[in-house]
Amino acid sequence: MKKLLILAAAAALVLAASCTKNETVNNVPATQHAIGFANYTPRSLSKAAAANYVDGATLVEDATFAVYAWSYGNTATFNPSLAPDFMDPAVVTYKGDTTDGDANTYSPVRYWPAGDAPDKLAFFAYYPGNGDGITAPDTGLGEYTFTAQSTAADQVDFCVADLVKDQVYGNTNAGEEYPNTVKFLFHHMLTKVAVKFKAADTYDGTTITITGAEFQNIKNTGKLTAAYGTATTTTWSGQDGEATFQVAYPATLSTTASSVADADLFLMVPQDLDGQLLHIEWSVTTGDVVTNNAANLVLKNCKDADNAAIAKWEKNNFITYTISIGLKPIWFTAAVSNWDDETAGTFDVE
Repeated sequence: MKKLLILAAAAALVLAASCTKNETVNNVPATQHAIGFANYTPRSLSKAAAANYVDGATLVEDATFAVYAWSYGNTATFNPSLAPDFMDPAVVTYKGDTTDGDANTYSPVRYWPAGDAPDKLAFFAYYPGNGDGITAPDTGLGEYTFTAQSTAADQVDFCVADLVKDQVYGNTNAGEEYPNTVKFLFHHMLTKVAVKFKAADTYDGTTITITGAEFQNIKNTGKLTAAYGTATTTTWSGQDGEATFQVAYPATLSTTASSVADADLFLMVPQDLDGQLLHIEWSVTTGDVVTNNAANLVLKNCKDADNAAIAKWEKNNFITYTISIGLKPIWFTAAVSNWDDETAGTFDVE
């Protein structure tokens, strides 16, 4: 969900590796069929660093995702408490989905169980597989710890996929575009945040210049628990930190909101907003006169288009803060005080 928020400020006021364990498959296939992976994302992913930022519905070429896999017999039901004995994990390099998934390479390649009653497999993945700040559990499902990198361009687009279970060669995606290829649907675990700046109006002979901007008191760490019952669930907890993030700003302002480059987008830990600030500084120059100004914008007080306060950052949300800088002109009026009451005086001349 994308939310567009406007924060306004006046001149002196706030206006508004890859390894696998021993295979435990009992069925020896007569023909070896490699297991390929594809990415399926009906909605866009997001983040700033070119190495993993996804602008669209497919992963970034040469980015990686880590795959855990379980083998659990041909009649058993998948048990999420099992150790991932089949892949633990395999790190897949994404190359595209045009060749039935076999272009998305990993080593050593694993093969589908075969025979009259082949073992079923279940798969789970997170992205990026080598992302800074992500510590994954040994079991694949479980508690991930995450730390947002301090610079926007270095932050990773942390995503996890829906678990895919009961996969058997010949029945996996039968009749679809990529049969016998495991398809992952990844979901955003972070909040994408953008900051734009604009001038509220045009002011002849006056220039408004942003001189500083930063998020303050931001919780930059947390724990994400991935679990599976009847479906895959992900829950954030333990958010902590009082981090500062420098915000990019344009060299000049116009009445059109500035654009935000990919490298300047933030991917933040989801959190309740209570004390987090967007601090901005700006100067106003008219002729030889320069005034310097600053404001602390309280994030939880920002309103959306429906005039509702945005009290939290949630996973998969895209929030844009637009900072509108306006000036209050100094005008003059004049009046003259009345004369005192008349005093009459006379001269008598003879």
